[in-house]
Amino acid sequence: MKKTFIALLLFSLAGFILARTGGLFNFLVFAALASWTLLAALALAAVAVFLRLNRRGRWALVILAAVAVLLAAARGMVISPGDPADSRPSISDLTSLPYLSWVPGRGEIERRGAVVRDPDRVAEGLNLYAPRNLSTAFLVDRKGEVVHSWSSDYFPGEGWHHVVPADDGGLYVIVRDRGLLRLDRDSNLLWVKECRAHHDLAVSPEGDIFLLVYREEVVSWRGLPLPVVNDLIVRLSPEGELKEQISLYPILSDRVTGERAALIYRDLLKPKRVRDFIRARRRSGHLLADQLAYDVFHVNTLGLLDRDLPGAGREGDFIFCSLMLDLVGTIDRAGEGVVWSWGPGELDKPHQPTVTPEGKILIFDNGFFRGWSRGIEVAPSTGEIVWEYTAQPREDFFTATRGGSQRLANGNTLITESNSGYVFEVTPEGDTVWEFYNPETDPAARVRSAIYRMTRIGNQGFQAE
Repeated sequence: MKKTFIALLLFSLAGFILARTGGLFNFLVFAALASWTLLAALALAAVAVFLRLNRRGRWALVILAAVAVLLAAARGMVISPGDPADSRPSISDLTSLPYLSWVPGRGEIERRGAVVRDPDRVAEGLNLYAPRNLSTAFLVDRKGEVVHSWSSDYFPGEGWHHVVPADDGGLYVIVRDRGLLRLDRDSNLLWVKECRAHHDLAVSPEGDIFLLVYREEVVSWRGLPLPVVNDLIVRLSPEGELKEQISLYPILSDRVTGERAALIYRDLLKPKRVRDFIRARRRSGHLLADQLAYDVFHVNTLGLLDRDLPGAGREGDFIFCSLMLDLVGTIDRAGEGVVWSWGPGELDKPHQPTVTPEGKILIFDNGFFRGWSRGIEVAPSTGEIVWEYTAQPREDFFTATRGGSQRLANGNTLITESNSGYVFEVTPEGDTVWEFYNPETDPAARVRSAIYRMTRIGNQGFQAE
């Protein structure tokens, strides 16, 4: 037994060495195999101790040791036990969330298009959105009539994640994990940047594009190797050429907790993971795929400050949102560090911080664990919430993932409840003056296509089609 124990330890040590000699794939596979071998060695040692204690008649000590092992194993396998009667999501639910294209529709599934509740108080403009199941974006007026549309089959079968209007009437299209498309006004493809684009982009006054991109890598966390899905800010020229990239891990790494690192190591120990890694490598090369456990930041918003905000950043700095950290903040333009941040302990898996005309920060606070969403406005200098919108009852407004809010020219706020395929406009007093139900529905399945985010824009010379 002693020789077997030593052999297992040596195999485990060799596995950990091999894990650090190659790329991410080698680390994932050999670290998992080495960990299993180490656990086998420890189990063998525990059996030896058990047999020795048993021969000496120390049954009480044996029972206590067995109970301790069982408790440790239970603690290692359960991430968030919770209350069996509690229907709220757990951490394990959060770290395996899919982005569904079809979602249960709010209200009657037969409701489609716009509802103008108070035309005198609806802000001017057209509404840009992309149904999550289509490679198409629509521009609709306040009555829900289509004024213009864009489409492209460059990535066939891939629904568009997010669309951003260009000044010339064209469109920037993020196709998640596939790339960024630049279309002109008539849907002609001007260029494409194939990359692991996701969630959001911002365009500078000079025309440079700042895009969020995923990168899977092994980083150093408190001296230990840690496989993560890192976020990069990639700067592209107006023609789509790469000019610069900024890694967010060095900037935000001090906010990765021991709990998150433990969650990643624990996930590596699942026997099916090695099979998943091998299959993912053969299929796409994206080894961590949608395993959100490794997505330590999950940055879902990127913007550029259009003015100086005293104490919170200067014009041209980045404004961002990290879902996993419950954090909104600003990063200096050079990418050297966080200038201002707010949210932990107050926010619950938020999205889309933007600067209001008054210099406040508007935030969509999902309430993933809380069970209800809200829109809030925060004074960055004090951290005080100066405005808040919730439904009555509060649970009537909720999207566990995605979502967004936009402050409009007349002071109203446009809110996207993504996971219902529903958008609404509220006044500062909280009155709903406009609603939109995504007309892309499947009545038989009682589902509606999700909307990642709707944006109110000027008419830009568009005429009804």
